[in-house]
Amino acid sequence: MSVSSTRHGTHTHYQLIMDTNITLTGWIKSCQIQEAEECFENEVTKYRLVLEPFDNCFSDIERRVLEMKDDRAMRLERPINADDQCFKVLLKDNLFDGCRVLFETIRKPTLQSYLRNYSDEQLTGCFVKILGNIKLHSGGNAYLSVHNIEPQEPEKDDVVVAADPNADW
Repeated sequence: MSVSSTRHGTHTHYQLIMDTNITLTGWIKSCQIQEAEECFENEVTKYRLVLEPFDNCFSDIERRVLEMKDDRAMRLERPINADDQCFKVLLKDNLFDGCRVLFETIRKPTLQSYLRNYSDEQLTGCFVKILGNIKLHSGGNAYLSVHNIEPQEPEKDDVVVAADPNADW
């Protein structure tokens, strides 16, 4: 986490850039890694990945985001009022889409091993390990960034159980 402060009149504005590591495994459902989307309004290239996680990670991610936001609020001189209508739109987290986890970054993720040669279409459906960060923008909204994508082989027992239509869930 890094903290910087600037003085504006009689107020001190703290820009907090907070992050924490995250590692997830799962199946890539869609991505824009090799053919990233260019955002013309910001002149920034965005790399995106949608992961269907192997494990139920949603409550853990939400808990970690809340801890980061609580920590950030304690560091601010005046915490943002959650009821303030102005901030409700600005502070929207972009973490999940149903049962899928969303990753977004402006730095191209590193594809490991044979994944380097895959197109975005070929990456779709691959079972991978994602190394990244849970990040909190200075405005308070959370997102997930991806830095490293490694191919993984699912455990033999996991594949059999997942593929067994008679499995007792």
